Amino acid sequence: MALLPAGSRRAPERADRAPLPGFVITQQYGIGRATSDIDFLGVIAQRPEDDVEVLAGLGSTLYRKYRLYMQYVGVVTPPAGYADRMTRMFPRDREDFLRLVRAGHIDHQALKQRYVEELRPYLLSKVSWHDKTLDLWTQMAWPSN
Repeated sequence: MALLPAGSRRAPERADRAPLPGFVITQQYGIGRATSDIDFLGVIAQRPEDDVEVLAGLGSTLYRKYRLYMQYVGVVTPPAGYADRMTRMFPRDREDFLRLVRAGHIDHQALKQRYVEELRPYLLSKVSWHDKTLDLWTQMAWPSN
């Protein structure tokens, strides 16, 4: 999950993190969100400058641009088996993507450009894996390109 959109020029090289259930529920069911923070339980940074709250916390470029920020919550106890129960929110991603392509809502070149400029610089790990994923999806949607 790359949570740092354009705004910060540097994202942590590796950070294991998961949003807390409140954020997930608001995204899954479209329920209004009273706050603009995404709480997280912890981050394992490789270097001191990978501090997520500096990169994406209150007052960061992310916050100034989108009014959204990440906040460490160290006093919460997650439910038992929390990490084991995490599932995909949208299991039909492939079908939805192809439907949007066929309807003309996703442009091949715009998708690649936005990936390279807006997402790739903020990937936390497995960059070549994400590059390959984009290649596979674009080949599926536009086989003649």
